[in-house]
Amino acid sequence: MNDTDIKILNDNNLINRNISFDSDSDMSSVTDGHDKMLLNKQCLRHDRKESNEYYLRNSKEYGNNNGPTFLVALALCDTSLAYKYIKPADVDTHLLISKFVSNLTRGQRTLFGLILDMVKEENNINEETDNNNNIDDYILTRIPLDDSDLRQYYLDGSNSIMKNLPRPKVILHEKHSYVSIKMCIADYLGKGYLPLEIATYEKEVNKLVTDSKFCKGISRRAKYCYRDVSRDNLIIMTGVTWSDDFEPNSMSKNNRGSVWIKTLTFFTKNSFSNSLENTYPISIALKKENHDDIERLFIKELNELKSNKGNMFYCKALDKNVHVYFELIACLGDQPERRGINYMLGGNGKFSSRFGHCANINSIKKNYHHAQFA
Repeated sequence: MNDTDIKILNDNNLINRNISFDSDSDMSSVTDGHDKMLLNKQCLRHDRKESNEYYLRNSKEYGNNNGPTFLVALALCDTSLAYKYIKPADVDTHLLISKFVSNLTRGQRTLFGLILDMVKEENNINEETDNNNNIDDYILTRIPLDDSDLRQYYLDGSNSIMKNLPRPKVILHEKHSYVSIKMCIADYLGKGYLPLEIATYEKEVNKLVTDSKFCKGISRRAKYCYRDVSRDNLIIMTGVTWSDDFEPNSMSKNNRGSVWIKTLTFFTKNSFSNSLENTYPISIALKKENHDDIERLFIKELNELKSNKGNMFYCKALDKNVHVYFELIACLGDQPERRGINYMLGGNGKFSSRFGHCANINSIKKNYHHAQFA
């Protein structure tokens, strides 16, 4: 076991501390700032070293909203220390360019680089360079001029903006891509989002799903599970899953390559708006593959999130580490996929064509008033 020196977050500042880990994959930004200590059993595999370093470097010590500045400084200046000397306008410009070029083809990036080169040349012609004494404290960041610059600074470079954005890690499992639920929660809370609170009192009219008796039951189970934890340090999250298959645009009817996808959506204050901020793709695979292993892995994580062992995450909105209790409200799916998920019969047999009844439906007389169901 080797000692790994990292920075962790406590209530007042960023401090150095030696913590033992089995491997780098055990490293987690999930810490307990109130107890000011991190035990090995709290080092969860769902969080990554990159996310840890990102959120810690952009905490209060460097001022508010310095996360984007850190990304731009690392990508264009090859060091995060330059974040204090970059103009806010330059930060916005490079972030917009990063978002724009991430959706371009190689040919489009080449054309866009040519446009930027022409803009720079025009500015150089009109720029007055006689007065060199008025030099301010800002760094003049370079403008990407071709496809190579765009890939190096924004897309594929080791210090590029897109490569250093914290995001859930995708793994391959039994011919399926899979994203851990815990990674999704860490990403969601780390971005400053908060879940929809469950009502603690009875309302005359229940307008939200979190007003239901089922969600109130979730709240009671969460509080009992974390009965030794202050309510201010506990976040109760709920969500729904959805799974279905579809045909990719590149496939023809004669050569079908149907794809299966499973998603997880957290209930938030804007759950009813058309937003992808609270929805994460959990798994993608070919429709013909067996999805049972993914469902078992998913259920295992759900059971772990309903326990009080190690489920601690950094919440940017509250600026502290919190315990998280998570339960699903519903699993959505079309017929006949949802029957397969729940290991139910397909509904096309003699004894399973009518839900809730066990009988040979074909032998029942058409006069339903006298029909007897076993």
